[in-house]
Amino acid sequence: MLPLGHIIRQHGLSFHCYADDTQIYITAKPSTHPPPLSLVNCLHGIKSWMATNLLKLNNNKTELMVVATPSQSKKVGDVLMTVDGCTIRPSPEVRNLGVILDCKLSLQAHISKTTKSAFFHLKNICRLRPSLSIYQKFRGYELLDKKRTEMALQAGEDRAILLGLSMMICSVMMYFLLGITMVRSYAESVWTDETVCTVLNSTITDDINCSYSCGVECWRSSKFPCLQVFVSLNASGRVALLSHNEDTQEENAECQRNQAVMHALIVDISQRMRAQQQVPCFHDPLERQEAVLLTQRYGPGAVFQSLFWPSCMLAGGLLIIFMVKLTQYLSILCEQIGKISK
Repeated sequence: MLPLGHIIRQHGLSFHCYADDTQIYITAKPSTHPPPLSLVNCLHGIKSWMATNLLKLNNNKTELMVVATPSQSKKVGDVLMTVDGCTIRPSPEVRNLGVILDCKLSLQAHISKTTKSAFFHLKNICRLRPSLSIYQKFRGYELLDKKRTEMALQAGEDRAILLGLSMMICSVMMYFLLGITMVRSYAESVWTDETVCTVLNSTITDDINCSYSCGVECWRSSKFPCLQVFVSLNASGRVALLSHNEDTQEENAECQRNQAVMHALIVDISQRMRAQQQVPCFHDPLERQEAVLLTQRYGPGAVFQSLFWPSCMLAGGLLIIFMVKLTQYLSILCEQIGKISK
């Protein structure tokens, strides 16, 4: 099928392959002289490839159908196509994977054939009716309805269990991602106790050299001012250096291209710290870290909100599976009770 698809694409046509059946589609205006030259050349190319590979194009099973509105069909005229000396005329109906298509796409022929087949089977059922007793008739209807109900319930239960399992798997994946990011950072943080700090000094020290990315494999140098804020912990009276969060405690701030804007921002922060004498801060209760933090990267509220929705999804998936299993158990129990009563 791959070589055939390559040949068809070379002629700019659309196609669909199913087993040994290949369908070629082409659109054209009613004023175009039928059949289009690209379609004829494509069929000749397919025939040549098949002859090269010891295959033969079955002309007797090759069909042509022109799909158009009634007004457009009058403009098209007679369409004849010759393949390997065999003239192919347009067919009013063709079968496509069990469905009968007509040139108007009304599906009238397929509906008529389906209705005819249904009436044929109904007549055969009616012929068996005199040989069945009344009890057998009602019993047959009851078994048929019960079978249909069981099939419908089983399909719905399978979908519900699949939904529950999908929700549980998604929640476990979310737990894993949150565990290696937010929860891990929160657990490893030593700045756990919150207290009130008094700002003692807020000064801007010398500029620090840094580099920023200006493109692919391009780095340029810049500078940013270093702001040092010393605070006193009201609880213990210890003097410490104040950092914004865990990120700035471990490394410097991200380098910026515009040095003037960065300097103005640092000056504004320094003035605010001087105006506000007392600020909430976080410190290490065991004093393993001398610095204190202004804010935590991930606080208890952020961790709780991030774990809340995966927990709801996990509980929902477990509840769906539990309800399905409970329904199955109750149906089996009712069936056993019905057999005992009979």
